[in-house]
Amino acid sequence: MNELIDANNILITPNPSNGVFEVQFNPTTPGTYTLQVMNATGQIVYTEELKDVKSNFFKKIDLSNLASGNYMLNLSGNNVQLKKKLLIDKQ
Repeated sequence: MNELIDANNILITPNPSNGVFEVQFNPTTPGTYTLQVMNATGQIVYTEELKDVKSNFFKKIDLSNLASGNYMLNLSGNNVQLKKKLLIDKQ
């Protein structure tokens, strides 16, 4: 991979949440990215291909159908690989 986006360059709010998250990032290279969420056992529970992503990207994702717990968000594409923890808390 030629380029890494630091985990600090992606904003996920609110985190923790009841399952609805807003994902924001600013890629240095426009293009197609894949957004995946995995549960604690590594099973992919959400995946979406993001086409024609440019600067100041914003996406709301609804994971409210998932149980409370820890999840990992993976963002990849255009020589970028990024991981960030998510916490769903339905209390």
